[in-house]
Amino acid sequence: MYPMPLNQQQPFTATASLNSGKKTRSNFFTLLPFAVLAQTDNSEALVRAVAEQVNQIEPEQERRELSTVVQLMAGLPYKKELIESIFREGKKLAR
Repeated sequence: MYPMPLNQQQPFTATASLNSGKKTRSNFFTLLPFAVLAQTDNSEALVRAVAEQVNQIEPEQERRELSTVVQLMAGLPYKKELIESIFREGKKLAR
């Protein structure tokens, strides 16, 4: 069944995949940085969805650490400017 051709793959939806109630390290924190590497037709929406999840994490120190890792991972397939603009925007929203 896998891998499917690109035109048949379902887009990544962070709301369905990542919003699983209380956020603890055991359920998705360790996998969240890898979400930015998912194949998608809308890379900006994918990075935004992951950034939104990161911005909901408490405590602040944990959020900062995870944000750093996510941004590093996102830097592999995406341009630095895209990542910086999305995460800069998220910092303003989180305040």
